[in-house]
Amino acid sequence: MGEGDSDVAGHRLERGEITLDFFLSSLGDVEKEAWAILHPDSKKFFGDSLQPKPEMHDLLLR
Repeated sequence: MGEGDSDVAGHRLERGEITLDFFLSSLGDVEKEAWAILHPDSKKFFGDSLQPKPEMHDLLLR
């Protein structure tokens, strides 16, 4: 989450030191909105709309 490394919640999440739920609870007023797009249990989870890119598969098969 940005450049560098620190003890902010985003960096701690990237390093696996805290859970996604803990990270989301640290967001204050936007926690519910963030949960809606970031949590895999949400019907609005952004990951569900991702599609594989054939170009990336081709690159890996070279």
